[in-house]
Amino acid sequence: RSPVEQLTVGALRVMLDAEEGKEGTLARFRELLGRSRVVTGAEDLIARAGRSVGLQLLRESRGKEAIALAAEMLATPAPDGCALAVIADSRRLGFASIDRGGAVSQQVQSRSAGAPPGNPPPLDPRCPALSVLAPTGFLDVPRWLPADQAWSLRVGPSRPAAPPRFDQRLLVRRALAPADLKLPPLGARAESARGWEVLEGPDATPSRVRAQLERADLVDFEVHGIVDARVPDGAVLVLSPDRSGTYSLSASDIRGLQLRRAPVVLLGACRAATGSHYRDSTWSLPQAFVQAGARAVIASLAELPDDRVGQFLSAVARRVEAGAAPSVALRDERVEWLRRGERWSQEIVLFD
Repeated sequence: RSPVEQLTVGALRVMLDAEEGKEGTLARFRELLGRSRVVTGAEDLIARAGRSVGLQLLRESRGKEAIALAAEMLATPAPDGCALAVIADSRRLGFASIDRGGAVSQQVQSRSAGAPPGNPPPLDPRCPALSVLAPTGFLDVPRWLPADQAWSLRVGPSRPAAPPRFDQRLLVRRALAPADLKLPPLGARAESARGWEVLEGPDATPSRVRAQLERADLVDFEVHGIVDARVPDGAVLVLSPDRSGTYSLSASDIRGLQLRRAPVVLLGACRAATGSHYRDSTWSLPQAFVQAGARAVIASLAELPDDRVGQFLSAVARRVEAGAAPSVALRDERVEWLRRGERWSQEIVLFD
């Protein structure tokens, strides 16, 4: 058998054994996960097996191990406190939470079509910020958590804290999207672009953006995004065509970059945070940026009013530059905008 076939058979066996509650599935899955890091082609089945093992751990009241497993699937360190793991399939919704002192609680709920999404276990109000681990999809996380809770979706390795100031700022805007995409024009930011390296119009091509990204520590994309989860690389930012006619900056393109300055990235595109509804392994534009080295990515799960989203994201960036943690900066700005009745602000999510 080929390496992919071996992974496939191994994942299927682990999945079946986990559903039956057999012993040893966690160790076997970890061995498969390690092999899958170097052998591509079975990512969805590996994710499905991990989901089955995670739900088995939750059924057996092994919440701390479920949190560690979720972190391992996301290639991020397991948190010692203030974290929530979400593991779900079409029939079950599992949660494990760990409070500030390290105490763990867990539960598994049944799911049915058309039913409310369920609720996580009570969260520790002493936690200044919550790390959410969702290795098999983001589901309805923004709707589960209170608006005044600072939280982020952990999707990659830990990065250094945000710098006290952003010295290299990159603004990408007014891209000349191909006419056949029939994308509406975007509103321009009201504030000055002074202090920003601006790529716009015919200069906002994928090649020029990639080159500038590796030198920036704050990046603001005021461009359209397209997410089509039915195709292998269906998450792209729409830029201006270069000489070859290429206009898209895809999640795969981004993942191949080396963002040495660990930038904060602002994605103003509608639904730029959306992941796949058809695949078991998670993927998204924010996840690609974090894997390339970004310390934080702020993006939306829903449609955005393009005449106001730039103002919102700029205000979050100013809070970060003033010293706030990105999750706290987003929470504080979100609460302020919700007071004005701007409900869309609750759909903006932080990835780190």
